[in-house]
Amino acid sequence: MRYAAWVLLDPSLREFAESAGETTRSVILELQASPVMPPTRFRSTARPARPARAPDAPSDGGAFKELERELSSLRLASKPTLLETVGMVVVDVTGEQLKRIMTLPMLAAIRPNRTHHAPRKTATDAGR
Repeated sequence: MRYAAWVLLDPSLREFAESAGETTRSVILELQASPVMPPTRFRSTARPARPARAPDAPSDGGAFKELERELSSLRLASKPTLLETVGMVVVDVTGEQLKRIMTLPMLAAIRPNRTHHAPRKTATDAGR
């Protein structure tokens, strides 16, 4: 299968895509969709005007709908989380599913979805 390895920005995801098995990883899919344009002016006493779409952006969320169709054909274990405002989708995939997703033309990048933790306090920190 031919795929665009350049969309994988993390070396560990490249290795995962080549792996076999049912192990899943959470990834963030970044679409090449046009960003939402900021409003041109605000009124001081009223709510700000709704942001306007970029001129070349599909008004119906076409890239998201197309991506949703493609992801549904993969029979994912869990439902994708759509983050339309920022042009991203979070999904759990196997290595084989990731390889298929990498071929989709509407993607700009695929990144690992990592959990960040606060640093743990040590015994020396307790006295501070």
